[in-house]
Amino acid sequence: MKIVFILICFFLSNMIDAKLTFPMVYRWSKRTDSMNGCTDPTEPFQCPGSNICISLQFICDGHPGDCPDDYDEDQGLCVAARRPPKDTIRRLLSAQYSNFGPKFIEYLFGSKALQLFSALPPIKAIDIITISLSVSPTIDEFAKVMEMTGDERNRLANVLESLHTGQVSKLPAYIVNSASEGLGTLTNQLIKTNFLKTEYN
Repeated sequence: MKIVFILICFFLSNMIDAKLTFPMVYRWSKRTDSMNGCTDPTEPFQCPGSNICISLQFICDGHPGDCPDDYDEDQGLCVAARRPPKDTIRRLLSAQYSNFGPKFIEYLFGSKALQLFSALPPIKAIDIITISLSVSPTIDEFAKVMEMTGDERNRLANVLESLHTGQVSKLPAYIVNSASEGLGTLTNQLIKTNFLKTEYN
């Protein structure tokens, strides 16, 4: 009984740590979890926290007010709308984590990302990384959310640039292999949506 109690406390404290460590990701994921669905195919997008459904053409059109709290113009939503679907990113990261284990996660996303896998079930940890990639406008925002060090952020930028340009000779073999299994496509889509853009370029 005492062991069960300790395990429950450990799990709850880790969940609380994830909420505190990644509050923006947690809020964004909770906001999109509460949707019930829309029945009219011409208005398939449900505004979170309401029963209002709107047409996709009104999302990120520069005119707030289609959703009661202006969620249709939310920065994270607008960034995510230009990125690959969350399910695509989640499947890619899950497959590569299954294939290559923790070294894949740490090499790309840093030590804090790896710590998530100690605190949460792998699918929940992958969800945090997935949502962060979906809604972070730039690598600097992503690095801030994921609490990456400067070296970790620069390594991710170098990996993405190398995959994009095809200059992969200095990358680990498992990263190069991942490129042909979807990481290359994700990289190109991230770059196309200005993920590597910084305030200096």
